[in-house]
Amino acid sequence: MSQRRNTKTRMIDIAQRVGVSKGAVASVLSDVGKNVIRVGEAKRQEILRVAKEMNYVPDMTARALAGKSGMKIGALIDSQAPRCTYRILWAIEEAAVKAGYRLMIGQAHDDPQSLFDCYDNFMCHGIDGVVCLAHEYQNCGEKVRSFFQNKRNLVFYEPPGWEVPYVGIDRTTGMVQAVRHLQETGRQRIGLCFLCDKDYHSHRQRIAAYRESNRGGEFIRMGVSPSSYVDEILAEKLDAVIASNDRLAAQVTRELMRRGIRVPEDVAIIGHDNDDFSEFYYPSLSTIDQNDEAVGQKIFDLLMALLKTEPLPGDCVFTTKLIIRESSFKATGGSNEKEG
Repeated sequence: MSQRRNTKTRMIDIAQRVGVSKGAVASVLSDVGKNVIRVGEAKRQEILRVAKEMNYVPDMTARALAGKSGMKIGALIDSQAPRCTYRILWAIEEAAVKAGYRLMIGQAHDDPQSLFDCYDNFMCHGIDGVVCLAHEYQNCGEKVRSFFQNKRNLVFYEPPGWEVPYVGIDRTTGMVQAVRHLQETGRQRIGLCFLCDKDYHSHRQRIAAYRESNRGGEFIRMGVSPSSYVDEILAEKLDAVIASNDRLAAQVTRELMRRGIRVPEDVAIIGHDNDDFSEFYYPSLSTIDQNDEAVGQKIFDLLMALLKTEPLPGDCVFTTKLIIRESSFKATGGSNEKEG
């Protein structure tokens, strides 16, 4: 029986086809010997073209042993993270691909030890750096801190609670704009509701901004189902609601309309995150946009600065903005959508 031939392309295969030394190919494809072996631009382009034609894949293990970058980064994320966090992940991946990096993803849910295991697995595969999109675990703050605090080439989404590079979102502006918009359209009893009752950084920001800008009574509800919350809207005679995300805003809107309550005439609704569907829902959902794509790009830029030991970029905290649509404002004509 004949032995199966290994078809993986080697540098020597490329060298033989181009008619140069293996060292010349290594100089172009992996920077090995680039200060000793000079390769002209025309020959360099030929080597790159042939390598692409032959589907050459660098040996990342060998590069790691030689102290070279594996051109790989890792991302840690909660497997049940909201869509806005996954949009940030998509933006990181897009930026990584453009820069020639591959992205590995480690997922866990409500289990910091699983997250730590994912990080350790990254290190076994020669990851150059890691972005952490999941670190807020209730009653596990010190455990998370002790694991990550002294890790190198690590960037967080949102401040983890100790001195470390991170990219954050200040949700104050969008919430203040939302409350002001509702007040300017005559709303006096404005509620704020969250699907879960956990003490997240993003929740604290929005609650503080709501309390600061709301002139009427305080109606904050956490860990509530859409159906039961509509009962409370009717009982408390609320005329406006700001929901923690667009999904909850859509569910509350549907339940209100199912009961014959008009949106926005009787109750105005504003969501959060500017999900794709929010513009095409009926009525289209007013929402608060938090610039997820720019956040993802900034996270990648920050990690690259760490890897290259360059000065860290400034302006790593983004602000949110209100997008006004039909669910909170009934225009008399033309387009309803506008920024707050």
